[in-house]
Amino acid sequence: MTMEYRRYLIDTDVLFSKKFLKYKGDGLVTATSVYEFLTVIRERYLELYHFGNKDRAKGYLRFLGLVLGEIKSSIIDVTSNDFIHAGSLVFERDLNVGDAINVAVAKRLNLVIVSEDKDYDRIRDLVTVTRP
Repeated sequence: MTMEYRRYLIDTDVLFSKKFLKYKGDGLVTATSVYEFLTVIRERYLELYHFGNKDRAKGYLRFLGLVLGEIKSSIIDVTSNDFIHAGSLVFERDLNVGDAINVAVAKRLNLVIVSEDKDYDRIRDLVTVTRP
């Protein structure tokens, strides 16, 4: 009996916890998820900084550096066909754009999506989804 080797696509929400480290070496992250992650970190940083909480704001910058350092060799590109497929999923399955792109990439590369996002429950017939 041989054990099947699986590769994983780490969703944006998992990057905000240490759980993504469990998939190090087997986990990939789309450029889209990195963009979403950077956007949220930037928003939180600016909010804290503008309200005078500069130490906590700098903590987000340190966190950003740590996460990017861990995933830098695991970031994968999104193809034009992924965008086309995602465009359909956005409307057919009522997914946000980032989730739809991740589904398209996961389907193309036969990856298991790792996420806490319940929106992925709507696409379990297309790709495998697991909780971290």
